[in-house]
Amino acid sequence: MAALRGKYEPRFRKAREALAAAQDSVEVQQAQADATRNDSIVDAAASILGDFLGGKRDARSMGRSISRGSGRTSTANERLESAANRAAAKQDALGDLEEDFVADLEAVKAEADAAAAAIEIVQVPLEKTDVKVVDLALVWVPRA
Repeated sequence: MAALRGKYEPRFRKAREALAAAQDSVEVQQAQADATRNDSIVDAAASILGDFLGGKRDARSMGRSISRGSGRTSTANERLESAANRAAAKQDALGDLEEDFVADLEAVKAEADAAAAAIEIVQVPLEKTDVKVVDLALVWVPRA
């Protein structure tokens, strides 16, 4: 058992740390994707509002502004998807490691069961010559 612990404990620790880091990355990318999407919406709304309130921008510049916002949003979403895929891969690797551990543990259990089955119980009777009196004492315990 100590050999299995020594073999798998560092690997489990490393896999769990990698999974936690990947999940943190997903959370960061999610926050950045949300912020980028919100910024794009605000930029587009400000552009449209500016045109209605007498801004001097033409339709072409407004379209470029909106398309830049949509490009930033799609890039952020791609980064989020990539981070989610890395986290899923780390989760799968941890699952594979757990399966390997269970298989090794079952192999050790099978070896122990085989060794236990090979044990033969033998009765060893005492003989008169097996008993030797070393000290003989008399104890008096008064009763109240």
